[in-house]
Amino acid sequence: MAMEKGAVFAHKSMEDYEQAIIEEHGILSSVARRLNIRRQSVVSKIKNHPHLQTLVNEERDGLIDDAENVLYRCMKKDSIPAAIYILKTIGAARGWGEKQNITINKGRDENDYDLSRLTEEEIEQLDKLTAKIYKADVIEAETS
Repeated sequence: MAMEKGAVFAHKSMEDYEQAIIEEHGILSSVARRLNIRRQSVVSKIKNHPHLQTLVNEERDGLIDDAENVLYRCMKKDSIPAAIYILKTIGAARGWGEKQNITINKGRDENDYDLSRLTEEEIEQLDKLTAKIYKADVIEAETS
């Protein structure tokens, strides 16, 4: 919705902002449209009134909760993409993430290797070698 240059708008009360934030679930562009003002005006108002930022955060948290519930219902209906997404995000702490963090023990003592000194290319090489080692273990176990 384009606004005419020099247009004059009625003063918006704090209650107007609060109600718009609640009704639009903290989505600032929607709040601005509801109040018929520029998004930047909403951002400025929120910066100057911390209780509005708290309200925005609460509304966004509720929005995220709703999205998580939708995702959960999809997963419960055997949606493989939903299950994979949950595993990669929430399940990452249990090893289901995109990247696996590995610790390699020297074997002689309790010290770990310092992998932070490796370049990205070296880490990729290490990942390939590690996969080769684990794959060999899996093949051995399957043939025994």
